[in-house]
Amino acid sequence: MSTQQTTKKIPKDALIALKLLEELAYRDGKVKLKYFKTYRMLIYWKGLDYANYILKRLIDGKYIQVQGDYVELLRKDIKTNKSITKILKELKELIVKD
Repeated sequence: MSTQQTTKKIPKDALIALKLLEELAYRDGKVKLKYFKTYRMLIYWKGLDYANYILKRLIDGKYIQVQGDYVELLRKDIKTNKSITKILKELKELIVKD
């Protein structure tokens, strides 16, 4: 008898949003929008509309808030032990995989 393992496929949008949250956690929860590297990478590869869509989903889910030029992480339970280089590399792999 073989056991089948059921795995749920996580939507790509959710994985991309997670990378944005990881960068905010890496940067102690607050970053100026123009230095938000994962967001800028998303704009470059997917366009401003898609990047703003992901940002809006995070705002609607009460994970982040945008105040002026700053993006702030609202959920303090999100932590990361990854470097910014690793976060950006994983995001690029997700984006380019299309």
